[in-house]
Amino acid sequence: MADTANFVLGLIGGIYGIFCGLFILLTSMGLSATAPTILPSIFLLILSVLGIIGTVLARNNPKTGGIFLLIGAFGILALIVYNGQTALSLSDTSMLPPTLSGTPYIPTSLINGIIRFIVMFYLPTFILLLTAGLRSILKKE
Repeated sequence: MADTANFVLGLIGGIYGIFCGLFILLTSMGLSATAPTILPSIFLLILSVLGIIGTVLARNNPKTGGIFLLIGAFGILALIVYNGQTALSLSDTSMLPPTLSGTPYIPTSLINGIIRFIVMFYLPTFILLLTAGLRSILKKE
């Protein structure tokens, strides 16, 4: 029973990550070839595939599959931190042109959009792969 739960969690997390990575990649390429989300979306695709590989491996060898799942999960955590740093760097008002009144404009809607973007696309994949990986590694033989 627990083996099936790990398999389903990892598979859903991996497939969701692949769909999100493709969505981000295709929309980023449509906006600009130098969009800062192209490279993280490629990494999301790679880490999601790694999570699916770990899910399949966990059926026969839970420890090895769990390690693959955790590598995928913590890689996605690194992407979350990277995108969060991007959002924080956008809030630096010294790089923005001043408005007519002379005070810089802080694009809070852009920062909020990036935070929503992280929560919607990266966080569910991270949570699902992390849960499946921990369950696989901590599984009693």
